Amino acid sequence: MGRNNAASVAALGAKGKFLRESTSKKTGRKIPTPNAAEQLVLMLMANEAYDWPLTAQMKKHHVPARVYERGLLPLADALGYGADLSDEEKKTLPPGEALTLMRNRRERGRQVISRHISALKKKGFVLEVRPPRWSSSKNTNAAYLLMIGDEEENEQVLAWWKQCEAEGWNQR
Repeated sequence: MGRNNAASVAALGAKGKFLRESTSKKTGRKIPTPNAAEQLVLMLMANEAYDWPLTAQMKKHHVPARVYERGLLPLADALGYGADLSDEEKKTLPPGEALTLMRNRRERGRQVISRHISALKKKGFVLEVRPPRWSSSKNTNAAYLLMIGDEEENEQVLAWWKQCEAEGWNQR
């Protein structure tokens, strides 16, 4: 899972697709700087999604490729926002405050990931194909289709998602 997807994200990075303009503090000139955080978030999503091109099993069972559905908190945890408290924090914080600190840290991570995904959506690397659901459904997370190939490949990935959705994937 994700090997070809990760290679696609790395190729986008090598083409400069994650560059942003920063201003040099010394010269005041604008210089291109990689947005490593956005690239990392997309890489983590790509690593967790089924690869493109499709396998025979994916075709048989209508399993969508390049779809990330696991939610924002696993991404935040992968970036360290869900890390356990340090030994010093465990010693110095009262038990109630320690729990609050951990909850606040995870919520901050969710917010950071959400902003990065919003930026990736604006740039066209991520397409939200299912909004989050707040019902008794088994899967309440949003589904994001990763648009990390060329234009033709992205159209094929989107068409396959629509076909999988028609076969009931989105109703899980």
